[in-house]
Amino acid sequence: MSVQPTDIPVPRPVGYESKVGILEEKSPSDHVHTVKLEEWRTVPDSEFLNGWNNPTGVPTQFRYLREPSGFVHIEGKLDAGTVAPGTDIYTMPLGYRPDADLRFPVVTDTGLGVITIIIHANGLIELGPSSAVANLYFNIIYEANRETYDAFVN
Repeated sequence: MSVQPTDIPVPRPVGYESKVGILEEKSPSDHVHTVKLEEWRTVPDSEFLNGWNNPTGVPTQFRYLREPSGFVHIEGKLDAGTVAPGTDIYTMPLGYRPDADLRFPVVTDTGLGVITIIIHANGLIELGPSSAVANLYFNIIYEANRETYDAFVN
């Protein structure tokens, strides 16, 4: 999948340098730099685990992106597959994984209305202890592991 960056002008002090080369100084007298943001990456159904998949006809399928700062955004809806606690749903690629296991509340359309999912440091996204799940609605932000992020972008 090809990632097409979007150029967004962001004010930065003159002389600001980026370790990963994402920010560029336009001229010595210009205080505006260009930040290249990647496009959202929509996950194809073939990459999900245990029967989970994107819903059809819904504009917000499961997708993610990483900001130049290293923060990862995950959003969208997933239709349920296996719903037992501890079921793996998807594996985030290198450069998009957290430093440590993280727990997030995620909205579901059955049962309690909110369950916990775990994003492990190895990238696995796992259902938490509740099995009252049909579909999941993601809106998550976390910081990517700095070592794997730096290796990924350099």
